[in-house]
Amino acid sequence: MNLFQPEYFKKLAELRSFRLAAEALYVSQPNVSIQISALEKEWGIVLFERGYMTVSITPAGKIMYDTITQATADFENSFDLARYTSVHRSAGGVPFGQSYGFAFRISAGPSRGSPNAGKHSRGSAYFASKQREI
Repeated sequence: MNLFQPEYFKKLAELRSFRLAAEALYVSQPNVSIQISALEKEWGIVLFERGYMTVSITPAGKIMYDTITQATADFENSFDLARYTSVHRSAGGVPFGQSYGFAFRISAGPSRGSPNAGKHSRGSAYFASKQREI
C-alpha cells in the first residue's frame, strides 16, 4: 500500500464517483481506478460495487472507511501532541492525564473480545513507555 491509496479510497467512498474523486484529488480517473483495484487486490477484499456510472461501498468497504477515517484523525492528533510537547517541553512537558487517542489506543493493548485479550505485545509496551516519558 502506498500513501496515496487510503486518500483515494476515502475520497471515492465519500463522492461515490471515480470521475468526481479524480477531480477532487487532481489526478486522472484511470489513476484512481488503478489505485483502488490495487488496494482491493492487496487487502483481498472488494471495497466497492461498480455499476454502469455508479459506485457503492460494500459492507467491508464501510468498515475500512471507518477505520481509515479514525486512523487519519489519530495521526493528526499525534501531530498536535508532538507540537504541544515541542512548545511546552521547557515548561515540564505534557500535563499528566493528557489524552490523545492514537498513543493511548495502541498502548491499551488488545480489546477484551480479541483472542489476545490480556496479552500485551512488545509494540504496545513500547508505546506505553514512550507515553510515560512525555
